[in-house]
Amino acid sequence: MIESLFVTLFPILFLIVLFGGGEMFRRKNIDMDGEPPINRVLFYISKYSILILWGAMILQGWSVNLSFAKVPGLLKWISLFLWASGFMLLFIG
Repeated sequence: MIESLFVTLFPILFLIVLFGGGEMFRRKNIDMDGEPPINRVLFYISKYSILILWGAMILQGWSVNLSFAKVPGLLKWISLFLWASGFMLLFIG
């Protein structure tokens, strides 16, 4: 249960910070988007496709088995550490 909450909490908090911060900038008339380096549709598809991976990790954390093989316990804890470390880097950035 703690693992499930742990895995779910980081993406939700990051999306709140990301979209909340973007809305605060819009209210102050600060444009943070700029011009995408490639076609706008392709850019946004590639930018937000990470949500699919985050969703898969959250489902796996809530015991929806998406894995093709049994994952060893040590590898599971290493992946949780990397998951948290990655989000810490996102929050710092």
